[in-house]
Amino acid sequence: MTASSAAGTQALAARIGTVLQAGDLLVLTGELGAGKTTFTQGLGEGLGVRPGIISPTFVLVRSHPSLGGGP
Repeated sequence: MTASSAAGTQALAARIGTVLQAGDLLVLTGELGAGKTTFTQGLGEGLGVRPGIISPTFVLVRSHPSLGGGP
């Protein structure tokens, strides 16, 4: 199965999500921007989880300035 757009990726992942069972494991790898988050958003829809899945990459890179005088 292949998808050529973000909407197609989400639709494909949603279909996969409907057949997964407890204990199933998916491993997503790829460069930044490869579509891992887009796939996961569709997968979440297929699994029936609430919307709002975001990329952990961008959460990890978020800057948290010091409250003191440091950097």
